[in-house]
Amino acid sequence: MAWFAGRAVGITASGAPAWARAYAHAWVCSWARAWAALAALAALAALALLALCTTLPAHAQDIPPGLSAMDAQAQADWLTQAARDGRLEALDDTQLVSLFRSVSADGLAAYVKQGVSNLDEYEFEMWRQERINQRWAARPEHLEVRYRRSPMQIYAKWLPDGPHKGQEVIYDETQRPDQMYGHLGGLLRALSFWISLDGAMAQTQSNHSLRDIGLQYVADSFGAELAKFQAAGIHAPSQIDIEEQRGTRLVVFTWESPTGRPAFYAKRERVGIDLRHPWIRLVESFDNDGEPFEKIFYDKVVARRFGDFAFDPKNPDYRF
Repeated sequence: MAWFAGRAVGITASGAPAWARAYAHAWVCSWARAWAALAALAALAALALLALCTTLPAHAQDIPPGLSAMDAQAQADWLTQAARDGRLEALDDTQLVSLFRSVSADGLAAYVKQGVSNLDEYEFEMWRQERINQRWAARPEHLEVRYRRSPMQIYAKWLPDGPHKGQEVIYDETQRPDQMYGHLGGLLRALSFWISLDGAMAQTQSNHSLRDIGLQYVADSFGAELAKFQAAGIHAPSQIDIEEQRGTRLVVFTWESPTGRPAFYAKRERVGIDLRHPWIRLVESFDNDGEPFEKIFYDKVVARRFGDFAFDPKNPDYRF
């Protein structure tokens, strides 16, 4: 093409007939305009591509570039505010994974602990599936729970879509700190009785004490396990995923312990944290053989202010 253009320029400068010189001049001008237009389009495309690559959404621009250099409490404070004002939820999956990769284990533990520090009274639903006496439950329990942290008072009801529907228990540490009051479901629900909080009967349905049911226990346990991981030289999760569990978008951290049980709670642990609140919503635990022994999901967590009647067996809404 350059050769043709050169020939045309030669014609315009030669002693060729006027019509040939006019034709060559028009041809050169036409090609010059075409190439100028193509160059302009290329420049615009380059600018657009550059803008696409360098311009982040407004919410992403708010991510501090030095987050990884902050101390644990500063990281927790920033994450708490970002969850509260919707910045975390607005990020896409890739941005979330990148963000939480820059948060230290201590920062993550502080974030979760800070999230439940002011959650004194609340209600929630729990989906709980465990391995009891070496048998994995065929389907999860579904509970409705009312919880007061101090003094610790708990009401729990097993909902109809779970295997022990109709059961209820109440625990009040100001009355009997080592016992809970409850009844079974079905025909036996008319018979309520006191049982040991950690006795054999209580352990037929869960490996945990009823006192372990709240979000504070999960946050404290998470912090304790992270301290063990760091002591073993593991300072970051092996994997971070963004998942949806029961309609809730979570950032899920997978931690692999070097030795497994009994030194650690689990060989592999998956912990899912809410994007709107600094709460652990999902816990999945696997034994040394890679088999699950626990899966817990906290749903519909709502802060409440309860009257004392909420933890009284005489409450007419209960079936004690």
